[in-house]
Amino acid sequence: MLKRLIAKISEIVRREIQAGEALPGLAADVGCSAAHLGIVGNVGPDVAERIGRMAAVFGADRAMSLAERWRREDMVVNCAWCGERSACKTALSRKDLRPEAVTFCPNTENFHALTARYGIAN
Repeated sequence: MLKRLIAKISEIVRREIQAGEALPGLAADVGCSAAHLGIVGNVGPDVAERIGRMAAVFGADRAMSLAERWRREDMVVNCAWCGERSACKTALSRKDLRPEAVTFCPNTENFHALTARYGIAN
């Protein structure tokens, strides 16, 4: 679901930019700032995959579908701007990965908040 959301937002933002449209109106329609929407609209497809895989590590992958839109957007921006991509890639290649081993993840608090709020763990 997150991959589809990111892909759809990216598609809409690129279309609006190519058409010469201003992002503030579109951003207001989806409830965020133009700067935020521009960042979300330009993330790579690897971001959704990393977030999904990291959510599974925290037991929050099912809770992600229930997360508020603002939280999902913040998580995408956090991941897109993360300086620990190499550490993330290495960590996610491990089969026995536990949340305690990925304290570098900028979405750690979000994953914990999701599992706490929705009481869902895999």
